[in-house]
Amino acid sequence: MSPRFERYRSRTASGVFLRWALFMETVLIVEDELTTRDTLVELLGKDGRAIVTAGDGQEALERLTEVPRPCLILLDLSMPRMNGWELLQRQSTLPSIADIPTIVLSGSSLPAGAKHQLAKPIDINRLLAPVDQYC
Repeated sequence: MSPRFERYRSRTASGVFLRWALFMETVLIVEDELTTRDTLVELLGKDGRAIVTAGDGQEALERLTEVPRPCLILLDLSMPRMNGWELLQRQSTLPSIADIPTIVLSGSSLPAGAKHQLAKPIDINRLLAPVDQYC
C-alpha cells in the first residue's frame, strides 16, 4: 500500500504556507453479511486504510456521494435491495465512479465491470495482492 501525499494551503497570520498531508486510501466494502464485513474491515484497516462499508448496492451508491473517492470496491453479489450485479451496472453508467476498480467476492462467474473475482471463503493472500495493487 502506498499512501497518497497531497499539498494543501494553510493560512496563518503571516501568510500562506504549503503543507504536505498524508491521506490514506479508502476502500469501500459492500457486503450484507455482518461477520464477513467485520472481518474485512479488521483485515484491511490494519494497514491504515480508511474503510467505508455498505450493506447493499443502494447504500454503496449513497456512500460514494458522502466519502472520498475509494481506490477500490470489494463487492458481494448476493444482497438485498440492490445486488452486486445491479451496482456494477449502475457504476458503469456513472462517469464519476465508473473507473473505480472492483473486486467481486462471490462464487458466481465474473460479471462485466469487475476487475477481479475471489471465491468465498476468501483466501487472505489472494485478496491482499490486488488490494495492495490498487491502494
